[in-house]
Amino acid sequence: MKHIYPAMALVLALATLSVSCDKIKPPQPEIKPEAPAPGGSAAQQEQNTFTQGAQKELDELRKTIAGLKARAQAAGAESREKLLEETRQLEESLGATQQQLEKLKLATVETWHQVKETLETSMGKLKDAVKSATQGNS
Repeated sequence: MKHIYPAMALVLALATLSVSCDKIKPPQPEIKPEAPAPGGSAAQQEQNTFTQGAQKELDELRKTIAGLKARAQAAGAESREKLLEETRQLEESLGATQQQLEKLKLATVETWHQVKETLETSMGKLKDAVKSATQGNS
C-alpha cells in the first residue's frame, strides 16, 4: 500500500501536466484576408458612378412628380381627375425605372451594360413624360 500512494500521486501529476500542456499552443501567424482594392476595378467604379447619378435623377423626378400631384389636388374637379391620372402613370413609370436601377446595382460587371441601356431608355421616357406633364400644367 505504501507504494500505491506515490504511484497515484505521480499519475495524477502527469495527467495534470498533460492537460495544461494542451492549453498552451504556439503562437499562430495572423492571416489577414486580402482587402479588395479601394473602389474595385475601373468598370466597377464606372458602374457605381452611373448608378449614383441615376439615383439622384430619379430622386429629382420623384420630387417633381410629388409637386405635380400637389397641384392636381389643388386643381378644379375636372382637371384634378386628369392630373391625378397623369401623376399615377408617372409614379408607375418611376417605380418601374427604380426597379431597373436596382437590377443595375446588382448586375455583374459583364452584364451591366445591357441593363444600363434598358435603364437609360426607361429614364429618358420618364423624363420626357414628366417634362410634358410639367409643361402642360404650367
